[in-house]
Amino acid sequence: LTNIIISNNSAGVGNGGGMFCWKVNSNVVLNNVDIIDNDAHYGGGIQFTNNASANFTNVSITGNIATNENWGTGGGINCQHGTTLNFENVTIQNNSAPYSGGGICAVGSETSLFIFDNVTISGNSAVFGGGVYTGNFNSSTMTNVTISSNTASDDGGGIWCYGNSSTSLVNCILWNNSPEEIYTDNSYPTLTYSNIQGGWEGTGNIDADPLFFDAGNSDYHLSN
Repeated sequence: LTNIIISNNSAGVGNGGGMFCWKVNSNVVLNNVDIIDNDAHYGGGIQFTNNASANFTNVSITGNIATNENWGTGGGINCQHGTTLNFENVTIQNNSAPYSGGGICAVGSETSLFIFDNVTISGNSAVFGGGVYTGNFNSSTMTNVTISSNTASDDGGGIWCYGNSSTSLVNCILWNNSPEEIYTDNSYPTLTYSNIQGGWEGTGNIDADPLFFDAGNSDYHLSN
């Protein structure tokens, strides 16, 4: 899919308001795609499950809503059970879920792999994991990722990590997420050379105002 807008769709009580991929053997490619203002029970914007895979490049996932109040919803993206997703130059913004993973919810009983490079996750909200909710057998690698201004009404404003998940962040910024940047539950993410509000143990990590150019208008470029 290239140069398209997917918007104002509703899956009702179903899955993947903007897009639903299940048991897709060939890789789905999205380039210059906007997924906006969709809703579904699980994966307001997108759901990938059961060994589906995709590459996202120059994609915006914005204003989508998950409606199911149970575990594992995902306002922007819901992914589970053996999925492999690559995100490059992607914005995940202003999505919401009534339970877990306002921006992204990654759960399931099979190993899933998620790679993020130059991604902004901002303004998303949920009860658990306002920006990102990840657990069980998921492996996530984040490089040059900004996670800011996300909100959880319970825990994990920026990221909620639990169970057997493996999460690695390099050269990332986690700032102004509420109530905290990272919440862990029997999971131990690795952060290096990153800027974490309140600090975080790890090689090269700092705690310093990143001086976003205009965070109030969702511009998270650095001003210096």
